[in-house]
Amino acid sequence: MTNCIDNSKDSVKNRIQNRMKSFIKNCKNSIKSSLKVCMDQIKTYMISCMNYIKKSIKICIKNSIKNSKVLFQENILKFCEGANVVIFLLNKIPKVRNKVNTKLFAKEKIKERNKFGVFALICAFILEFLKKLVYAIIFVYIPYKLLGKVVVNVLNNQEISIIYFFIIMTTLCGSITNNTMFSMSDRDYIMLRVMLVKSNIHYFGRILYKMITELVYFTIILMILGVNFKYSIAVSLFTMAMRPLGEFISLLIHDNAAKVHAMRGSINGVIMAGAFIAAYVLPYVNRAISNTWYRVSNPYFLIGILLICVATMWFLWTYKNYEQVAQDAVYIRREDKL
Repeated sequence: MTNCIDNSKDSVKNRIQNRMKSFIKNCKNSIKSSLKVCMDQIKTYMISCMNYIKKSIKICIKNSIKNSKVLFQENILKFCEGANVVIFLLNKIPKVRNKVNTKLFAKEKIKERNKFGVFALICAFILEFLKKLVYAIIFVYIPYKLLGKVVVNVLNNQEISIIYFFIIMTTLCGSITNNTMFSMSDRDYIMLRVMLVKSNIHYFGRILYKMITELVYFTIILMILGVNFKYSIAVSLFTMAMRPLGEFISLLIHDNAAKVHAMRGSINGVIMAGAFIAAYVLPYVNRAISNTWYRVSNPYFLIGILLICVATMWFLWTYKNYEQVAQDAVYIRREDKL
């Protein structure tokens, strides 16, 4: 009887153990299969995400290139003109003309002609940089040297003196008086009246190009004049941010004070005279230049001025009366030519 009971217990125990083992084995297999399915799904999802990101980046790059072509149509025209001018000049050189094929002017030779355009563009950048360097030497470095002969504090503090003269003459005076909106060169006339480029695109592209190039040029120029990189980039950012603000002020005067706008030549003269006094006379009277001008590199100041820059750029982008501004500029150009 006891043996029978023991046998039955053992059989029940074995059955339970076997069932538990099979259950655990089935659970492990199901977990493995579930994990494999999950990992496959995650892998598929990651691949689809990466493909989506790649497509989005490609679309963004294409749209950026397309928008940049629209904004910088004037510069594209300069590029094409530069390529043609270089080819034309090379054909005038006796020993070189045989190596330069006149068929480069044909439409199917665009890739070969682009090499000459790149060369012309580099030369244009160098020339533009040299013009700004000469300006900085005349209005910043030479006054620093001349004023330093009579004011020792100015001579002994070259960095702050260069920063002071540059901010007064270029950042403040230049941003107010040297506007792009109401100037009309022959190229502007061609873009607006011959190629029929939209006036808002043309003007906004000019301002944006001016801001980008001056940020690079002025940073290098200030470093050449003895200002360290930290203050050079800070002053250049300040100057860049002030450019659209100057355009914004000019448009406000144009829209709301026509009489004042008509006198802008005289007003610019007064502003320039005030800038000359502030830059060159006040340091002589005070016998020093304050170190507070170093605060131009303060992060909070730069963030604030860049926010103002973004706000004014948004205003310039959404401005509705560019066509009227273009018409006024064309009219003034015709009057000047007569």
